Amino acid sequence: MIKRIRSIFLKNPKLTKVGWGFLVLAVLGIGAFALPKILTIDAKFTQNDKQAVIEFSDASGLSDRSDNVEIAQYQATVPAGEAGDMTTVDIRPASFSEWGLITVDSERGSGSVIRLQIFDCDGDIVPDSAVPGNSSGRTLNSSGSFTIPSTMAADSYPCIRVKLSLQSSSTLPIAVKQIKVTWQSKTVYTVNTTAQGGTKSGDVTNYPAGQSVSFRVDYSVSYSQGTGVVAYLPIPSLISTLNTDYGQTAQDVAMSFSSAGQGGQFTNAAIQVNGVNVPANSVYWDIGDKSAGSTGALVATFATKNGSQNGVTYRTRASLVSSEASVENIRDSEYRNIRLTSSPKLNITKSASNVISIARGTYAYEGAPYDGKVVYNVTARNYDSISSSTNTETIFNPVITDNLTAIDNFFSAYCP
Repeated sequence: MIKRIRSIFLKNPKLTKVGWGFLVLAVLGIGAFALPKILTIDAKFTQNDKQAVIEFSDASGLSDRSDNVEIAQYQATVPAGEAGDMTTVDIRPASFSEWGLITVDSERGSGSVIRLQIFDCDGDIVPDSAVPGNSSGRTLNSSGSFTIPSTMAADSYPCIRVKLSLQSSSTLPIAVKQIKVTWQSKTVYTVNTTAQGGTKSGDVTNYPAGQSVSFRVDYSVSYSQGTGVVAYLPIPSLISTLNTDYGQTAQDVAMSFSSAGQGGQFTNAAIQVNGVNVPANSVYWDIGDKSAGSTGALVATFATKNGSQNGVTYRTRASLVSSEASVENIRDSEYRNIRLTSSPKLNITKSASNVISIARGTYAYEGAPYDGKVVYNVTARNYDSISSSTNTETIFNPVITDNLTAIDNFFSAYCP
């Protein structure tokens, strides 16, 4: 009877308390038998950024197993002379670049065999082209380790299940104590650039010409440690076309480095920092090694030229790079656009001399002391006529025009 009860339990490891209560009552009704103390334990699943481990202390590690795989006393056992199998739950690393090892910690006698197969998380077996011999199963050696080949690419197989087929010897059972799957974790970086202050207009931030512009660079390191991390931010580059409609020469409106916080340095030549290529005319920060979960904020300030043309537009973006030098460890923020607005106080006056003013008219007169020539005096200022103060914003290469067509036509008609 005890053997029969134990068999029922092992085939039904998830019996509820109510079900057990019924079973106990049934036994007590038959006779005064003492029930054996059976430790009801299943497979525990734990995972971090580098490995997944299945142990046998709760019910979270296996998706399937055959009836004769008995789970108790912190191990999964196939009795002597029998065969059984078990399959793990989905193993899905959060961020990784390649698979590593599958290791099975077991106790088994001579003549026993453990075969391993890998499935994707849709339940399809990984083809032999990715894992040679997978269709028939790979026999584990005495160390219990199997190296997942690089042909099983991480991007093609981001999630797997491991199936173990167990054949015990005729005299000893197989006891599996742990299943471990490892992978090469991949650090994930994020970086964001924000233009500070100014006036937002869509995807552009506006600043008065001559004002300094500060950028904040926020970054984070996730999943695993970042090694030799470097952030850099190039000087914003001009992306608009300069207006030369009035014959001005091309204006130098290049921005320049002003300052940087958090230990930032400026380089006007391309350099390497921790093996990371930093472009010329950039602010850079040698952040160093950062543990997973690290975040930070960096600030750099650039100067704009007083007198820049109205509406000139620039852009820049920050980059966060690791000395591990893989493409996955390079992150660029979105571009941030800024635009300069110029609003000098233009003041222009025009007067005539060598003329005679009579009543409400001004006349040219040819006779002593006048020679009949009218002299026009045009004065332009960067000047605020209301406050009578000189404006602080420079006018670049001003061009003054005076249309004299009407006067020329008048003289042509009346002074042939």
